[in-house]
Amino acid sequence: MTGPDANSRVDFELRSRPSAPRRAAGLMAAALLLLSSGAHAHSWYPKNCCHGADCRPVPCDELVETRNGIMWRGVVLFNDAQVKPSQDQFCHVCAKEQTGTLLPYLPLCAFIHPSS
Repeated sequence: MTGPDANSRVDFELRSRPSAPRRAAGLMAAALLLLSSGAHAHSWYPKNCCHGADCRPVPCDELVETRNGIMWRGVVLFNDAQVKPSQDQFCHVCAKEQTGTLLPYLPLCAFIHPSS
């Protein structure tokens, strides 16, 4: 096929495909949106517990109630003053990772769902 119809179809196909930089920009925007919504979802962590990076959601069944407090992963014990109600329907722990010590985490606080 020759003439204006053939050229216009090729032009249309070229214009309708997003370029690689445009696709990359779209993917980057989607990733930033997902990351920012996750950060906002946990913006209720108190600064004295979180220190900006020490808190994370955990399965509630990882938290075990003992007579001395809440135990996480069998080695991290949160005393009663460190255990607080969760602001969402999930459990969370705030524990600072440590290296070169007997305990892998320094307990800061734990948030439990009231029905946990």
